[in-house]
Amino acid sequence: MRSLCYLLVFLGCLLCPQGTEGQESPLFQSQQNLKLSLVTIKAFNMNFSGVDSNILRAFGQEHRGNGIIVDSSGIIVTNNHVIAGARHILVTMSDGKTVEARVLYNGTLDFCFLKIPQPLPLRAIARANFSETKPGDRVIALPYDQGVIEGSIVRLINGAASETEFLELDLNLHPGDSGGPVLSAQGSLLGLIMGQKKSDTHKSYAISSQRIWKEYRQFNGSVLVGAE
Repeated sequence: MRSLCYLLVFLGCLLCPQGTEGQESPLFQSQQNLKLSLVTIKAFNMNFSGVDSNILRAFGQEHRGNGIIVDSSGIIVTNNHVIAGARHILVTMSDGKTVEARVLYNGTLDFCFLKIPQPLPLRAIARANFSETKPGDRVIALPYDQGVIEGSIVRLINGAASETEFLELDLNLHPGDSGGPVLSAQGSLLGLIMGQKKSDTHKSYAISSQRIWKEYRQFNGSVLVGAE
């Protein structure tokens, strides 16, 4: 709790609106394969039954963000602030198909798990070996509808149990990047993009994948399928 309060003091803004295009990365060539594990999320905080989605968007009733497939059975992780107050959550897959999701679990930090139907084979993102993660490591952010954004780890922020809860990153993110992945140079998940310091656009924060996997196992009682 203390580390979360500390982080929120510095966290100037959360990245919900649509972002701008990033740049291609030379760090790895598997971007298209990674995109199969990423989704976009639209959350509506009013009942859109019989209402055109463009009307809802015009009145500011739509929130957007990203999500990551962490289990091939149809489980996605994203930020709580992306779907906060939503009555309907729509998830768009890499092939353009859109399905409705339900909230499966709210994490103790700013993340949650969503569940979608399994209309086609889903690819879960690879897990990083977090024990080898350290400040100075190069990282990649890969928002769903953008190019690769490169940066590095500034520091690991530990919680009360000396477990890494957050990553502080030298990473220039954009509005709309919330819920996207922070990846190692090998394309494995290190964290979930959460926000950016308002006074410093190159200082961003992510929830560690170590914490995400731990809470998944606690509520689900099993190891993630397809995420090893």
